[in-house]
Order: sequence, then structure tokens, then C-alpha cells
Amino acid sequence: MGSAGRVDLSGLEPRYRVQQSRTALRVFVVVAVALTAVQVVRVVREPTWSSVAVSTGYVLAYGLGFVVWFWRPPTVFLDQDGLRVRRLLRTPPPVPWDDVLEVQVQTRWQDHSTAVVRGDRRIALPGVPAADAQRLADALGAARGEPGA
Repeated sequence: MGSAGRVDLSGLEPRYRVQQSRTALRVFVVVAVALTAVQVVRVVREPTWSSVAVSTGYVLAYGLGFVVWFWRPPTVFLDQDGLRVRRLLRTPPPVPWDDVLEVQVQTRWQDHSTAVVRGDRRIALPGVPAADAQRLADALGAARGEPGA
């Protein structure tokens, strides 16, 4: 397989972010408010240090859950340096296009497309629509001079 050279990213977004549904956000907020109310009642009925500590732990856990789920969803970045996928706490360096062997476009039975890189490692591309993943696969093939790309 040849070098990828310069990959034409026209027609592709520079950033794809997983969109969380508003319904999921509403459910999360309602559950968090209800559980927080239960903890407040518990502290009011039994104001001991242990009940305060447990309740504080629950409230902090809800906050952390919110951060994990909604505040920083996985994001795929595409630029001339390569691709990278930002996760909650980690943003690895870009994977150069020369190291991307192929882009496997999601089927109707898969949640997301994947990029296969050297070492037979697979990188999930959450938030990238199937049509854009196909465009990326075609652009990668064209940059390598593959027939049919």
C-alpha cells in the first residue's frame, strides 16, 4: 500500500462530535434531582456525619456522571496531520494518514465506522456519519492512487 500523501478532506467536517439526545439529558437530570432529594431528606431525618458523607458522595457521583456523559463526549478530529479521537480525559496525538490502512464504513448493524491503522489496531470513529466515513475512505484511496477511488 502506497503513501497516503495529501488527503483531500473537502466535503468533510474538521470535527465530529457525538450528539447526546435531549431526552437522555432530561432523564439524567430528573433522576439526579430525585436522588438528590432523597439524600437531602435522609440527611434532614438523620443528621449524622456518616449520612452527610454518604449523601455528599452521591451528589458528587451524579456530577461526575454528568461530566462523563454530556460535558465532553467523544470527538473525532480530521486535518492534514491525520485523525485523532478525543475521549473524556485523553486526547492522543494524531494518527498520520500514512498509518491509516483503511476506513471501514459502518453498516446498519454497527454503531460507528472504524479506522484500521498499522499494527491491526482499530480506532472507533464515533459521531462520523456513514456517508462522511465513505467520503473519507474514498479520499484516502485517492491520495494513495488506488484504482476505483
